[in-house]
Amino acid sequence: MKRVANILEEHGPMLSGDLAKQLVNKYGMNALAARKVISRAVAPVRKLNNINFDNNQKLYFLENQFGQERFLETAFAQMKTHSKAYYAFIQALLFHNGFLPVNQICAYTFSPIKPLKGHRPAKQIISDLCATKILTEYNEEILQINPNIMGLNYQKYRAIELAKKITSDHFSTWAKSMNLVAYGSGKQLSDSPEFLKFQWGFTAPSYICGIKNRNEGPTCFVIADILLGIDKTIKVENVDFYIKKIKILRQQKKVAPFIPILIVDNSIERPAFDALKAEGIVLGFVDVIFGTSYSEALKSLVHIFENASAIIAKNPDNYFKLIENLSVLEGNTINLKGDLFELAVGYYYSKIAPFFEINQIVLDNQSGKKKEIDVLVRMSNSESRIVECKGYKYPLDEEFVEKWLSENIPVIRSALLNQKHYPTQQLVFELWSTSGFDEKATELLIKHSNSTRKYTIRYYGRDEIIQIAKESNNANFQRILTTYYFNK
Repeated sequence: MKRVANILEEHGPMLSGDLAKQLVNKYGMNALAARKVISRAVAPVRKLNNINFDNNQKLYFLENQFGQERFLETAFAQMKTHSKAYYAFIQALLFHNGFLPVNQICAYTFSPIKPLKGHRPAKQIISDLCATKILTEYNEEILQINPNIMGLNYQKYRAIELAKKITSDHFSTWAKSMNLVAYGSGKQLSDSPEFLKFQWGFTAPSYICGIKNRNEGPTCFVIADILLGIDKTIKVENVDFYIKKIKILRQQKKVAPFIPILIVDNSIERPAFDALKAEGIVLGFVDVIFGTSYSEALKSLVHIFENASAIIAKNPDNYFKLIENLSVLEGNTINLKGDLFELAVGYYYSKIAPFFEINQIVLDNQSGKKKEIDVLVRMSNSESRIVECKGYKYPLDEEFVEKWLSENIPVIRSALLNQKHYPTQQLVFELWSTSGFDEKATELLIKHSNSTRKYTIRYYGRDEIIQIAKESNNANFQRILTTYYFNK
């Protein structure tokens, strides 16, 4: 038994097939004896029971290696070659800067979200990967890859998610205007659309004459995924999930006709393009469908959102010019300026505070919870402001305000009090809402702002925000508000 442990100690975690070869080569065993020795191994030798590799192999390791960098690197490398269904989830996160929403990740794999014979359910794979510490829950809504596998870029992830949201909405509008899909029937990425037991970025029934049968009702479906590289090249391994999903659909019996579309930007490399074309997959290039100016604006949006603090701090007036150029991305159902309201508030504070940061993530060590601060400000006095920004077109309700008061504030306050600058600061929690608050939300805010003593609560609706802008003597900030938020 010690022979197995010795090999793992020297060479690190390895698949059972490689471990057997090591026993044969090093100790002169025959293959059958080596397999028996491995199967009888006990602590400190362990095996990864919940993940199967090719030829029913298992990953063996020592107890003290589990979760360590060497273990993760080996598991990652072996999945890439010998457990591709699992690797698809890892690849999805690698492409998206280390993060993906829980309700989206399955769309970027070829694992079913409903039972399908011969295929491991996506939900089980996610559970297995979390158990091995390759994936972790960033928060209740987002999964992240273990940072020992790759460097994480949360700001870039958020920027790409916003770009995907905008592009998805415009694709839905474009498909309806082309009569490609039935009006009002499309489901987008945030809806976790399903077709034939798999998740997609967009699904909708179609009535195209050349494809539908003569019987009434749609018998053709548009199924699309969206993959934006922006400043990252889309390679063959990045589109492999989509090709495999389409192949699995075609293997099923009694499958309704479908039009497979992969929406991409122009960063796709030729081999990936050829691989998709060979499978009869339609490539929806963003710049071809929506125009070059749209594609460039999308890249500009990602750049602004990813580097908001640096851009505003270095040249805050230049931010205003950049925002004006994004008007091409607006749409009937797109509230882009609402998504960027936190940048407008950051712009305001850049003129009056020596330090500010947009979209800072803080971790409360006591609860283990993470929260995102829209705008974090340190004033010239001993006051720090933690600002929550909502550019919605409707007033905030009691449920939202209650969560902000009872969940967000305690976690953020606890996290900041454990940082260098904040224990001696007066913490002020601000809630900016361009559409104000409903009656019950207002009552709740009044009650808490009057009764709280350990910190200060301030809340601003439309009228208060306009007054703040007037008193700031910041012409550009006033113009941003009147042009994009209070123009009606």
